[in-house]
Amino acid sequence: MLVIAPLRVARSVWRQEGAKWEQFRHLKFVLLHGDKKNQSLKEVADVYLINPEGVPWLCQHFPGRSLPFDVVTIDELTRFKNSQAHRCKLLRPRLRGVAYRWGLTGSLAPNGYMDLFGQMLMLDDGAALGRFITHYRDQYFHLDYDGFNYDLMPGAERRIIDRIAPYWFQVREEEYAQLPPLVEDIRFIDLEPGVRKTYERMKADMLAELPEGVVTAANAAATYSKLSQMANGAVYVNEQRDVALIHDGKIEALDELVEELAGEPLLVAYEFNHDLARIRAWHLERYKFELPYLGSGTTSKQETEWLAAWNRGTLPVLAAHPASAGHGLNMQGASAAHVCWFGISWDLELYDQLIRRIRRDGTLALQIWNHLLIVRNSIDELKLAALEEKDTTQSRLLEALNSEVRRDAGTQAPRAGGAQSRSDSMAFKLSRPASALVPQEKSAAPEPAQTVVPRGWGRAATAEPAAEQTEQRERIQHQLAPADAATNTGGGAFSGAVAGARMAITLDHDKDADKHDAPETAAAPTRHRRTRAEIAAANASPAVAAEVAPDADEETAAEKRFYMRMQALRTVVESASLLEGCESVPDLLGLAEQLFTFASA
Repeated sequence: MLVIAPLRVARSVWRQEGAKWEQFRHLKFVLLHGDKKNQSLKEVADVYLINPEGVPWLCQHFPGRSLPFDVVTIDELTRFKNSQAHRCKLLRPRLRGVAYRWGLTGSLAPNGYMDLFGQMLMLDDGAALGRFITHYRDQYFHLDYDGFNYDLMPGAERRIIDRIAPYWFQVREEEYAQLPPLVEDIRFIDLEPGVRKTYERMKADMLAELPEGVVTAANAAATYSKLSQMANGAVYVNEQRDVALIHDGKIEALDELVEELAGEPLLVAYEFNHDLARIRAWHLERYKFELPYLGSGTTSKQETEWLAAWNRGTLPVLAAHPASAGHGLNMQGASAAHVCWFGISWDLELYDQLIRRIRRDGTLALQIWNHLLIVRNSIDELKLAALEEKDTTQSRLLEALNSEVRRDAGTQAPRAGGAQSRSDSMAFKLSRPASALVPQEKSAAPEPAQTVVPRGWGRAATAEPAAEQTEQRERIQHQLAPADAATNTGGGAFSGAVAGARMAITLDHDKDADKHDAPETAAAPTRHRRTRAEIAAANASPAVAAEVAPDADEETAAEKRFYMRMQALRTVVESASLLEGCESVPDLLGLAEQLFTFASA
């Protein structure tokens, strides 16, 4: 089994959790990371752990062939939502020989339905939503008024849910854990007049004059970043990343919050590195020792020690970047109940996952407090509104998938209250094994009564029978047959000639198909072809049709002559020399009439 998980999760969760369960204690875990990962790959183990950044290295060891694992599990599947990423392109072809693929995530579509494509493609090779992102966009989305964003077409949400529901298995949190409620505490901060003037200048003119220099933004995205930094209290001035201090409003609000908590553990989420630098300076002044944090610049040994101290309840403050500590870590050991957002994120996945580090099974807290430090009338309020809108979309998707599972199971669990919130569900995504696609042999014994099986449990897909393929092919031939060829004259000559050419191509294709489909021990059976006389007779009354029907020998000869005429006609039509003299539509129609007369001779 191969598990692809964030590095901190692979180091601190999978092996430790396996040791907690009696039925998994005998399993041997190997981490493929560091200088000795080549030797670790050669070891015999039950579970191999690797981080997403190590996937290209792993794929290089198996060039041109599938990974030698029975099961591949991707923990935090949203790390592979970009189907054009280098690691996704390397990993996908090497998963096609793997019997089982599992994807685990607590955030299905944190930023909208566009995130679903890459995740499903990694699991089912395009069976649900297709193989190409462009086709997925064209089928379910249309461009927004700004020409950059994509909005769902009317009815597309329902169609997407119907397509992906067989591959998802959802577990509601109330079914396996009793979690405390989440309480939001929004603390507004007002900027001083001078700081407000600088902020508004940056928003209107995309530049701001500061004592440290002039801050400029090249485009709207850079402007949003500068405004977020200024709302947090500092901003990068130039490419050398010199920092200019704007205000201390959030530092003061953080200090007040710590005073109110009176020693209770507080997890602080920061956004920019200069935020971390100012928080570290505040922490050193207040507690007289360095701030422990989870982010860039720390070692695995330091992080392991800090996480252990946090779960023991000996750290009053722990800082963490949501991208570094937002997935998979168990931080509920000391029943910590407080999260503070020094800088709020645009990304619902990071926002939701960081809260889940302490609001998870095993906590003894009666309620979890989510403290948000928001600058009034700033970009912070826009971020908060965007998170609420994305959460509504994700919650709607979760509830729709849950309804599909209940419907297939033949049950409908009662719901309390309104729509399901994001804290009420977790989703696991899976794909069927390759063996499920093989149709099972029919037995002479009567089949037992079919039981209703919820979607997502590997129900075998039945292959299309050969009889249905033959029927479909004959139906297409009938539609292509020039049934009105005998009566086409004058203005209908062009359509008759084109229909005859299409019929000739169909006959040629079917003749080749019969050669391939015929068994080696017997000659291919002669298929019945309708002649022109038979086609005309089919349009007449049954009595007249019986009179004009030729015998078998005449029918075979007529079929051969007609087939040879059609082959010659196709050759003439494909020749571009006859079209050189056609300068108008009447000329083209005249040429078509001549071709039709030639085909009818």
